[in-house]
Amino acid sequence: MSAEDSSRRIVRPVTGTVWLVVVAVVVVILLADIVLRGGWAMAARFAPWMLAVIWIMWVFFDRPRVILEADAVEVRNPLLATRIPWSAIEDITLRWQVSFHLAGGSDVRAWATTARRPHRSGAAQPVDRELEIMRERLESARKAGEADAASLVRVWAWPEIISGSALILWCAVSPFFG
Repeated sequence: MSAEDSSRRIVRPVTGTVWLVVVAVVVVILLADIVLRGGWAMAARFAPWMLAVIWIMWVFFDRPRVILEADAVEVRNPLLATRIPWSAIEDITLRWQVSFHLAGGSDVRAWATTARRPHRSGAAQPVDRELEIMRERLESARKAGEADAASLVRVWAWPEIISGSALILWCAVSPFFG
C-alpha cells in the first residue's frame, strides 16, 4: 500500500449497509415466495416495486460517504459526487450534517455524516472525531502550502440514475404483466 493510499479515509455510517443487506434479504425471500406461489408473471408484476425499495436503500443509505484524500475531499451524496480540493475549503462545520464552506461562499453538505445526539454527559461522539480529522487534514493542507485552488468537480451518479430510471419504467409497465 502506497503512502497516498494510506492517507485515504472513508467516512460513512455502517448502518446504511446493514439496512441495505437486511432489506435485500427480505426482498429476495418475498420474491422467491411470489415465484413459488404465483409464478413468474406475478413476480414480474411485483418485482420492480420491491426492487425499488432496495434501490432507495442503496442510493440514500449506502452510497453517501465522504472520502478524505491527501489533495481533496470527495462528498458522495445520493445522486451527485463533488470533489473539492482542500485549498478551496475555508471551513468545515457540523450542524445537521457536515458542511464544507468554500472560498466562493457556497457550501457542500455531506449526507453521509450524522448530527450530534444530545447527551447529558457531554461525552465525545464519533461524529466529533471525524470532524476533528477533517479539520486536521484541512490545516495540514494549508500548512503544506497547496495553493491549487482548482474549482470543485461535480459528477452525476449515472449507475444510480440509470438503474432508477429503469425501475420507474418497469413499474410503469408492470401492471400489464400476467
